Amino acid sequence: MSSEHHFDAVARAAAEGVSRRQIVRMLAGGIAGGTLVTGFTSRMAWGATNPCIERCSFLSGRERGACLRICNQCRAEGGQICQGGTGTICCEADANCCVSHVGEMCCPPGSHCCIGRKGALSCCPDETECCGNQCCTPGQCCHTGLPFSVICCPPDETCCFDPDSGPGLNRCGTVDPATGNCVPV
Repeated sequence: MSSEHHFDAVARAAAEGVSRRQIVRMLAGGIAGGTLVTGFTSRMAWGATNPCIERCSFLSGRERGACLRICNQCRAEGGQICQGGTGTICCEADANCCVSHVGEMCCPPGSHCCIGRKGALSCCPDETECCGNQCCTPGQCCHTGLPFSVICCPPDETCCFDPDSGPGLNRCGTVDPATGNCVPV
């Protein structure tokens, strides 16, 4: 192998997350005029089809290296990569990956992502719905109309218009059949 091709192989291996120890072995093999160690050849062939390279390609420097390490280890353990606004984590294969601009997290099976105020992440059981930063019984989520004011109504109440609170405001209660207004329970 020519020195130019050997250098390219070492550079590719470094970019693909090959360990320093293996790179030193590659360099030693090139200096001695030998060929690549069989382990490197198979590792590099695996790296050529490694989806982690594509997944981490938008990062650079240490962030890219960390992404590649997490991704490769996660793949080896049978997990799935969850990559969000702040980094890369490994989720169980059957988990739900949740991402927002402030982070990433894994929700276990039987739950779903809830992205709340300011991108806060939480997990809600599948039988509930995400309501702000809370998990509500379906149909019980109430957007009061005030900025970031979302509440879960109790089971015997509903979200209804509240004329006493101001235009466009809601609250939990029941609808008075005579007036059509929301009254507290």
